[in-house]
Amino acid sequence: MPMDRTHRRWAGRLRIVALMGLWLWGTVLAATVASKEFKPELRLSSYNPTKTRDPFGGTKTATTGSSQSAAASMFQLEGILYDAQNPVAVINGRMVSLRKPVQVPVGMSEVEVNAVEITRQKVVLEVNGQRVELRLSAGVESPAATGK
Repeated sequence: MPMDRTHRRWAGRLRIVALMGLWLWGTVLAATVASKEFKPELRLSSYNPTKTRDPFGGTKTATTGSSQSAAASMFQLEGILYDAQNPVAVINGRMVSLRKPVQVPVGMSEVEVNAVEITRQKVVLEVNGQRVELRLSAGVESPAATGK
């Protein structure tokens, strides 16, 4: 009987060594298979912009009337992040989304504005029932256009 116990101990240890050997052999095989060189297919971009512009260019305000130009001078259009579904404008440091009222700082107070139209070049705001149009300045050119 004592021989039976010793035999069982050695058999258990031998199984562990055999399993470790199989595991090691499997990882070596997996490493040689995985070491094949990865060569992704890279294609040149087909995107061709029709116009280049700087979304954070200067501002230009519409001047259709003296009251509108006075109201427009209170707002600084800092940039337009244009997306067809969700355009956003940065006005006086605040993100303004389409048809969502936002409190924008003007001087020492804040004014509620609502963007009714945001295009690539202009933003039309509704402020206290009055429409105010802000434009990006036409003289600002993006670095992409100048090749810098």
